[in-house]
Amino acid sequence: MTYDPFEDTGEVIAASATVPDSDLDAALEALSALAETPIGPLPIALDHEDNEHQLLLPSSLTLDGVLLSRGIKTDLKTAGLAEYRTDPSSTTQENTTSENGAISRYTDAISGERSTMDVVDLLLESRRTSTENLLAGTDPALLVVDNREVPLVRYRETRDLAETTREQLGGVLDLRRPRETGPFPLETPGWDFASLTYGAGEIALALLVEREIAVSFETLAGLMPRSEFELVELTSVR
Repeated sequence: MTYDPFEDTGEVIAASATVPDSDLDAALEALSALAETPIGPLPIALDHEDNEHQLLLPSSLTLDGVLLSRGIKTDLKTAGLAEYRTDPSSTTQENTTSENGAISRYTDAISGERSTMDVVDLLLESRRTSTENLLAGTDPALLVVDNREVPLVRYRETRDLAETTREQLGGVLDLRRPRETGPFPLETPGWDFASLTYGAGEIALALLVEREIAVSFETLAGLMPRSEFELVELTSVR
């Protein structure tokens, strides 16, 4: 994984959804609306085969690759659902890395340790998300995210990389030191670690599943060059 958020070049980890040709316009319309929320921007790539289109989006795990490529080890702790509010002033949290929205609490946090099943897959298949609330302007929305711990001594560098990745690839981001009040998905991290939550293309997958547009999806669809992605609103007008 070679993605550089400062240059916006290299390879990203992709997630994907497959939609019938007949539903492509509906899918692009839904994603364009999502891109206009604080979750945006929303870069996508399209691949056509037979009577279906594959919509590819940057996965949240791209951020782990960005950090690891700079020697910042990440320890993926959980995937789960976070209650997200587009108006950060409506939360009681002291700090958030997103000025346009904030995670107010975690409603579910599931560790995939020693599991053969993908937790994000299970959450999407069980229709536990409420991404549609973002488009309706109804707070809160339940979004699928994952959480990892990073070394506290690399906090500032992690913050710069994470915020720039979010600016380029979209999503929801929350980074907190252990001395802060939270929210944290599980227990407060140890004093040597910071808590980093990120949700990206998986949020878009959830919307397509909620609207019953996606006939299938993959949370890990492989590596793709960043240059093959473009903003969804540019794709929609073709």
